[in-house]
Amino acid sequence: MGRHSKAYTILSVEQRRELIELRREGSSLGMLANRFGVCETTASRICLEGEAGITKFSAWIESRTQRFIETPAMDDGPTQAAPGSAEKLAVLCRRAQANKALFHPDDLSGQGDYYEREGFRQ
Repeated sequence: MGRHSKAYTILSVEQRRELIELRREGSSLGMLANRFGVCETTASRICLEGEAGITKFSAWIESRTQRFIETPAMDDGPTQAAPGSAEKLAVLCRRAQANKALFHPDDLSGQGDYYEREGFRQ
């Protein structure tokens, strides 16, 4: 992937709007490329696409990030499996395969009773 390809997706919507506005005010593509850390081809492409390109970019970002924003459903309940144990790893695998949240707020956290029971220092 070339420099302009990566940078093209890194610039935020606000940066794109600023780049377009500065170009309209007469800034050179070279100056814009340096200021925003992109190549002149990328700066030119963003300016040519204008607001339509920003709208398309925003929709693309939304489609890629929506899955990270959604909170997965909680599992049936907490586990008392010790952190790092084979039992806990099996629970995490089961939750992942079921597309559930990996950690329950009431899961055994590895602190308190478990450490005291097993003789570990905190």
